[in-house]
Order: sequence, then C-alpha cells, then structure tokens
Amino acid sequence: MPRKHNANAALCSRPAAPPASHAPSQAGAAALSVAAEVGVTSETPLSADEVAARQLNSQLQALGRGPSWRSGLALFDAAMAAGAGTVNAHTATSALSVAARRGDVAYAERLFAAFPVLGLQPSAHTYTALVRARGGDWRAALGTLEEMRAAGLPPNAHALSAALAACSRGGAAGAAAAVPLFAELGGGEGGSSGRVAVDAHLASAFLTLFGRLKDGDGAAAVWALAMGSGVEVDAHLHSAYLTALLRCGRAETAAQAFQDIPTPPSPHCYAAGMRALGAAGASPLAVRAVYDSMEQRQVPQTPHCVAALMAVLAHAGDAAGALHLLRESRLLQEGPPCVCTHLAMAACARAGRLDDALRLLRRLVEAQAADVVSYSTAVLAAAFAARPDEAERLYAAMRDARIQPNDYTFTALIAAHGAAARATAGGREAAAYLRRARAVRDRMRQQGVSPSVHTFNAWIAAAEAARDDECALHEFRAMQHAGVAPNAHTRQLMAIVTRRGTEQIETQQGQLTAISAVAAALAAALIQRGWM
Repeated sequence: MPRKHNANAALCSRPAAPPASHAPSQAGAAALSVAAEVGVTSETPLSADEVAARQLNSQLQALGRGPSWRSGLALFDAAMAAGAGTVNAHTATSALSVAARRGDVAYAERLFAAFPVLGLQPSAHTYTALVRARGGDWRAALGTLEEMRAAGLPPNAHALSAALAACSRGGAAGAAAAVPLFAELGGGEGGSSGRVAVDAHLASAFLTLFGRLKDGDGAAAVWALAMGSGVEVDAHLHSAYLTALLRCGRAETAAQAFQDIPTPPSPHCYAAGMRALGAAGASPLAVRAVYDSMEQRQVPQTPHCVAALMAVLAHAGDAAGALHLLRESRLLQEGPPCVCTHLAMAACARAGRLDDALRLLRRLVEAQAADVVSYSTAVLAAAFAARPDEAERLYAAMRDARIQPNDYTFTALIAAHGAAARATAGGREAAAYLRRARAVRDRMRQQGVSPSVHTFNAWIAAAEAARDDECALHEFRAMQHAGVAPNAHTRQLMAIVTRRGTEQIETQQGQLTAISAVAAALAAALIQRGWM
C-alpha cells in the first residue's frame, strides 16, 4: 500500500470541520435546493452537508458509468481540496469504485491511502473496491483480503468474487492460490458459521477455478455445496458446472448432468452439453439431433453451439457433416468464424480429404484471416495424407506470410514425415524420411520453440514407423532429459517398440497411436483458444 505522503496534497491541508453550531458549508447550503431530487423530506434527519454528500455520490455513480468518469473523479477531488463536508466514507468509496472499475489503479491506491488523513474508516465495500482495483495482480488482490481481515472485516461475497476474478487471470499459480478461499464458503445464510453464504455467482466462479486446475473433486464439492444450500441453478451456473466437468475429464458425468437439466438449457449449456456428449462417446448423429432440438425448443443456436457441434464432427472425422454444417448454418453465411473453419479442416484431415482442407485454408487466406492454427491444421491434413512435400510447402507458405510457427506446427510437420516413412514399410526411403523428421528439431531451435509431449511422440512414432527402435528409445530418453512427462500415447508407442508383436499390431496399432498423438496436439491447440 502506498505511504500516506502519496495522497492528494490537498488532503493534508484540509481545514478543520466547523463546530456543530456553524452554518452549513457552501456546498451544503446549495444542496438544500435539490433535497427533493435525492429523496430527502423535511422529516429526514439529515444535515445539509449529508444531503450534498448524497448528491455527490449520485453524480459519481452516474458519471462513473459513462465516458465522463474522469469528470466524476475531478468533482470528488474538488470537494476534497475545498474541505467540503460532502467527503465521507461513502462518497470516497464510490470514487474508489469508479477508479477500480475504470482501471485507474494509481488513483485508487492514492485515495485509499488518504482515508486516515481524511479521518475516514474503510468499510467492506471500500476493501472490495480495492480488491477490484488490484485485480491485475492476484497476489495484491489476495493481500487485500488479508488487510480486510486485519481490519476486523471478514471478506464478503463481493470481495471473494473480485479476488477469484483476479486469481483466474493469474494462470495456474493464481488459480492454485485461490483454492483456500473455498473454505470460507458456507451453506444457507452463511452467517451462523461466520462464513460467506454461497450463491450462484460464487459457485460459478469456483467451478471455473477448479475446472482450470482440472480438480474434479473440487468441482464436485462446489456443486454439492451449492445444491445442499438450495442455490437456484441458473443457466450460467449450469454451464460452468458442465464446462468444469469436461475440463476435469469427467465427460460422462457432464453428459448425464446435461440430460438431467429439467428446463430448456441456455445456448451455453447446449454448447457444453454437446461437447460432453461427444467426449462421452455419443455419435455425431446423436449430437446433431441435440443441436437440431434447439430450434424446436426455441433456444437460439449461437456460434458457440455451432463450434461445439463442429468439434464433435472433427473428433469423429466426419468431413461431410462438418462441411455441410459450414454451408447450412445461418450464423456462418457471412463467412464462418475461423474456429469453425479450423474444426472443419480438422474433420477433413482425419477423413483423409486433403484437398477439402486446402480449399478451406485458401478461403481463410483470401479473407486475410489465416493464422498459425489455420496453416498448422493444413499441415496436419498433409500428415494424415502422408504427403510430407505438401506439408513442407505449407510450412514455407506460412513463413512467407510472416506467421510464427508453434510446437503444434512442428508436431504436424514431423508427423507428415513419419507417415511417409510408415507408407514405405521400412528400408532406405523410410530412413530418409526419419532423418527429415529429426531435422525439424534444428528449425525448432532456430524459432525458439520447445518440443511438447506431442512433439516427442511424433518423433518416437516416426522412428517406430521406420523400424528404428534404437532411435525411438533415444527420443524417449531425450524426452525424459528435457523433463517432459510422457502421456498415454507415449506409453502405447513405447510398448510397440519394446515388444514387436504381430504384423497387425505394427501396422494398425502403431499407425493409430502415431496419428492420435498429432490429433491430441490439435485438440490442445483448439482448447487453448477457448472454443472446445
């Protein structure tokens, strides 16, 4: 917290308050003429200064909601400089709230530091506004809660919500630091236990938190508390619950929860529900039926819903269904959002329809909307088609367009050479493709891109495809040395390498795991963009 000397200089020279018998201040006298406007009657036991304070507070709130919010703060500064009786804890908190909402952190900090100078006592609302002001730094936001407790004010629902919002912007570290706040929630009114009563907004915030941490037990505990406390489940809370379950890998539970919703779900619930059904193994036709039912139930089919259905089609490799959805959706007639085009490209890739994927890429390029995901998904389509030369051409076009590749791009490029090596069934040609796949590592270093688990899987898969078990083991050791943890695909690939079984295992299971590693990278890239 800034030291007191950082406060507005006018605060330090504020004149002493007049005695009780003194005439009201000029601002207070002027306020008598507008008393009726702020709801003050002759029977209201308020002084002229208190009436003026109410008027100032109304002006602060009104100006704070619009583009002239700085004028509201200037009005408050003028009152402070004049030593007006309108400056009290309530109006100061309103000014602090305006500064916090508008991102003027310096003003908020300066004003809060001036509270002792002004002889004002911060309230719970004051601290809540300060938490919001410090929301760009989750550590500072949590520290404000500690200041609040030290002042004898237990954090309320608004303060906790503001702190959670700050922590959610702090990545994994911020989210993990916010977990202990869940212990401050209680059921019912909350007051009897000294805890904050859980409501739909807080429950949604904690579900989002545990979903980001992939903590399924934490998400389940939040839902149980909300249900046990009689919280009215709105569309936002339902959507947050379904999304948290999906992020925690509990697709079947999410699918069942979606089907158990008694009233017509909101568009966001439909989007999360369709993703859950797809992840739980429902067929594309079944998910499409859910999408079609939205129109029957008069629920708007939003772009998020289209993207959710498109993700299911992409996962299933249903290129025909994905391309049909792109053509038919009224929401996409003016040009589909990039995410839907990327998902359609992924569906074409998994179906082996390279030409269709390239056609969609050209559409994005012509619209000047192509990005790293666009080109990388096209490279992935070339990998599925075992066309490494086309993959290299696409990579070159991407570089010519001054688009920076990422680990997903390089993973798809490695997989393209690995797929070509598999198609040759061993021999010198396969070894040549393996060398090209491993040479991608040099390009990654030049671009400053670190390999992910999917990248190492692609190298291992390429070595396995070329029947170079020693190279595969070398890549696995390099993965361990780099501190990259193996996943299920890694273990499947190494099982093939370490126990060469039947020809069927080599040609079918090996191909499946090699492609699955790249497909997983695609899904991760799309999830990172916030659409899956």
